[in-house]
Amino acid sequence: FGNVLYLDWEDNGNECAARLRRLLGETFDNPFTNQERFLYRRMSGRLETQVDGIKQIVRERHIKLVIIDSIGYAAGGDLTSAEVAIHFSDLLHQLGDVVTLCIGHAPQAQGRDGPRQEFGSQFFRAGTRNAWEVRANQEEGQHVMYQALYHRKSNTGPRQKPVGVKLEFDPENSLAEWVTLTGTTIDQNPTLIAGGTAPVKVTAALIQGQMTLAEIVEVTGLKAGTVKSELSRGLKAGRYVIVDPSAKATTWMLKPSEP
Repeated sequence: FGNVLYLDWEDNGNECAARLRRLLGETFDNPFTNQERFLYRRMSGRLETQVDGIKQIVRERHIKLVIIDSIGYAAGGDLTSAEVAIHFSDLLHQLGDVVTLCIGHAPQAQGRDGPRQEFGSQFFRAGTRNAWEVRANQEEGQHVMYQALYHRKSNTGPRQKPVGVKLEFDPENSLAEWVTLTGTTIDQNPTLIAGGTAPVKVTAALIQGQMTLAEIVEVTGLKAGTVKSELSRGLKAGRYVIVDPSAKATTWMLKPSEP
C-alpha cells in the first residue's frame, strides 16, 4: 500500500479537511503535513511548472495515488488543443509509478441525456485507462443527494455497471458537518437514469411494469433500433422475457428474480 497526494487547484485545505471529516468522521489537520497516509497541497499555476517538486514528494513520501483537481487548471492553455492534452498526459507519466485520478468538468450545454465528455480535446479521454462520469441530483430544500457513477471507458477489462450513492446531510446542522453515505440504485431517479446507457434506461422502464417496444421507446427516449437491439441482447442474456409470444404486439418484462 502507498500514500495519497491531493493536488488541489480549486479549493483550500480547510474545505478539503471539512469534507473528509463529514465523510469519514475523523479529524484531519490542515494542510495535512503531519498525516501519514493523506497529503494535501494547494496548487496554483500549471502542473508543468511544479512537476519536479511533485516528483520529489512522490518519491520521499511513498505516494501511490495522485489526485488532480482539476484537469483544466493543471493543464492550462487551450484545452481544446491536442498538443496541450498530450503534454498533460506526458507530465502525469513523469510522476513515476503512481496511479493518477484526474477530475474534469463537462459543459452543461451537452444536455442531460446520454454520456457526457469532459471539456477539451478528445486526447484527454484517449490518454485515460479508465473514465467514470459522476452525476448528482438534489431537490431544493432537501437534505438528501443522489449520485450516480457511470463507467464510460475501460482499457483493462469490462466496464462496470453504474454505481448509485445516497448522501444524507444532518438537517439539524446548517454547516452539514456530518454526512451519511450509503449505496443505492439509480432506477427510480429520472435525472440519473438519463445519463445511463440503453440497458440502464430499458431496465428502469421495465421496472415500472410490462411494456411494448413502442412504450419503451416513448418512456426512454431511445431510438426504436437501439431498443430492439437491447431487448434482443437482454433476452439472450436472461435480463428480459417476452410475456406472451403469441400476442400481436410483443410485450416485455424483466425476468423475475429467483426465489
